[in-house]
Amino acid sequence: MEGTEPTFSEQELRRYTGERSYRMYISFEGVVYDVTDCPEWRRGLHERAHWPGQDLTAELVNAA
Repeated sequence: MEGTEPTFSEQELRRYTGERSYRMYISFEGVVYDVTDCPEWRRGLHERAHWPGQDLTAELVNAA
C-alpha cells in the first residue's frame, strides 16, 4: 500500500545501529526515525547517552 510507513518490532529495530552498512534508526512514541544523516548522531551516540537501534521514548520524554 502506497504511503504506508514500515513497522518494526523491537528486535528488528535493534539491527539499525549503523553497523554492517545498516542505517541508524530510533523509535520515539511508536514512530521510527532515521537518524543516520543527523549530525548529532554522526558518531553513533547522541549526547553521550542514547544509542541508535532502540526505542528512546522513556529516555527522551523530558528532552528539550
